[in-house]
Amino acid sequence: CNTELASIMENKYKLYQNDSQLNLTVIPMRGIGKGLDDLEKHYWLAGGTLLGWYRHCGLIPFTQDADFGLYAEEYSEDIRNYFLGNKISYLWGALGLINDSLEFRLYTGRFTLDLFWAYKENNSRWCGYQVHRTKFRRKLPLLPELCSGDLFGYRFSVPCDPIEYLNTEYGINKWNAPLEKGYSWINMKLHSYWTDLAWLYATRLYTREGKLRTDKFAIDWISKFYNYTIKTIPTFLNAIPDNPPPLGPLKKNLEYNTPVPKKKPKNTTIFLQKRKIILT
Repeated sequence: CNTELASIMENKYKLYQNDSQLNLTVIPMRGIGKGLDDLEKHYWLAGGTLLGWYRHCGLIPFTQDADFGLYAEEYSEDIRNYFLGNKISYLWGALGLINDSLEFRLYTGRFTLDLFWAYKENNSRWCGYQVHRTKFRRKLPLLPELCSGDLFGYRFSVPCDPIEYLNTEYGINKWNAPLEKGYSWINMKLHSYWTDLAWLYATRLYTREGKLRTDKFAIDWISKFYNYTIKTIPTFLNAIPDNPPPLGPLKKNLEYNTPVPKKKPKNTTIFLQKRKIILT
């Protein structure tokens, strides 16, 4: 980390490390890192968490979550199974598909931690960012290798060139000072929208015990941005893409009209089957 910048954060901006925040975040973060290490999956501190490590030599004091990046080609269901019902950080929501914008949202009971999968495309990577049915993509460096960093005495993987990574996310050297509230990543671009069919497969909610939620909360979550009657949703929650049930009748008053993207996405295949991926 950059100790000179960390000193400026404290002396100039009065941004000090919050001991109570450390207990809420670092222990769950270490649990995630150790779990991924045990599964032999590469990961790195990403987004604001990487920024906190490099700029503050700790965490951004006012942060509300923690972000991890992972290689999409290393995905396996072992990761999902590890966090389902996890006693420290359990998987409460899986957004996206294995080959498109996959994100796991973990919860400790007080704090949210996000796992974003980064997909290789030419000489860079991208990870998805979703707002309801709208899909954005954030371009990232290729990250051919990772390095280790110390965060409060714990080892975490970080990009070997954190400056390049942060410049890509926030703009060249624009992250050297605290960012204004409501900022947006310069590398985030609108990509496409989930279709009605894909939307049903792209959202899965889970209980603290690791069970798939099919209750009113889960159905309401999906149906709020779904153009068909909710009667089909419980069926879809247990369906597979190879044999989907019919969509059913449209709502009389659509709560959500899917905009038509200007460009057709390159890959619209719905893919959920387990697969073995070899990092190349």
